[in-house]
Amino acid sequence: MADRDAADGWDLIVTPWHLDEHIPAFPVPVGTDETIRPSLPDGDVPGRMRVLHREVAGAVGRAARPLLLSGDCPTALGAVAGLQRRHRDLAVVWLDAHGDFNTPAITISGYLGGMALAMMTGRAPEFSRDSGLRPVADTDIVLADARDLDPAERDALAASQVRRVPADPGAITSAVSELGRMPVYLHLDVDVIDSGQLPGLRFPSGPGPSVTQIEECLAAVCAVADVKAACIACAWLPDRVGDQATRQAITRLAGALGADLTWQVLPGLAAVLERAPAVPAVYCDQGADAAAVAPRVRVTRVLPGDAVDVGQVLIVVDFIDVADDAHVGVPAALVENVERHPGIGAHVLEPLAALVHVHQHPAVVPEVPGGG
Repeated sequence: MADRDAADGWDLIVTPWHLDEHIPAFPVPVGTDETIRPSLPDGDVPGRMRVLHREVAGAVGRAARPLLLSGDCPTALGAVAGLQRRHRDLAVVWLDAHGDFNTPAITISGYLGGMALAMMTGRAPEFSRDSGLRPVADTDIVLADARDLDPAERDALAASQVRRVPADPGAITSAVSELGRMPVYLHLDVDVIDSGQLPGLRFPSGPGPSVTQIEECLAAVCAVADVKAACIACAWLPDRVGDQATRQAITRLAGALGADLTWQVLPGLAAVLERAPAVPAVYCDQGADAAAVAPRVRVTRVLPGDAVDVGQVLIVVDFIDVADDAHVGVPAALVENVERHPGIGAHVLEPLAALVHVHQHPAVVPEVPGGG
């Protein structure tokens, strides 16, 4: 892992996946140490997820103090398995609007994301085999909020020994203090926050704690516990996870953990704009905050399926995260000189002189399969 700024001390790992589905528009902060992009085999969803979680476990095992940004909660299975490689005993503090305590036997929806905490306790071993995960004891888990439960899930939690508390800094501090000095994995699903404050969530759960209250909860855990790793499950819809408001929320929550995240839309773009400050347009695909590229640039936001006049001179920015050499989302006629930036999932077409003067007719931005 790369050396981290001493001010935050975190190794940043990005897992842009929801279950076994890649999230192309998932935001990746500057300075990310590792982005998880395995090639998943064909097969059933649990099998593909096990491959993904082994990659996560490996990345966490290599990191001194990992902070994960993920697209779901089951990523925690890989994170905890990675931590268990060097910590025999581990406690878990889990903040979530949901209990994530369903199992295949009681689930109503069959949604695997709603089983993550139950899987961590060993209640669904068929989904965690071959992951290296050792079940975490109920008594070593603090579950905060969990206001949105299925009936059978509520009964399962009541019958368990999981420590349940409200999403209140004092209540969480008291529960965590009872764990002693065990190393802690801290997990936050952003949907614990009042859905009126976080639009675009996959599973909004109505009124709940404010962003500020959850910041206070996170800071309280870090103040009293030996937090060895943390994960922010960025459970927004795939077409909202790249929004500017989303990045701002992630920045605030990470800040409560002591991590200072920054978001640079395009490395090197400032130099391009210095050479040609009067750029007439910018093309961005879904999820991109085009206005963040440069305030002085007149922005044209283009979505898949929209027509683009390629006779204009454009800076073409593709925010689709691609692992191969295909310029997904960028009309082939626009690609003359590509500088790849795979670390942040972006492509820059420069210099300006070599951009768009190939065709003098409209082109259509292609739809991107699975792009949300």
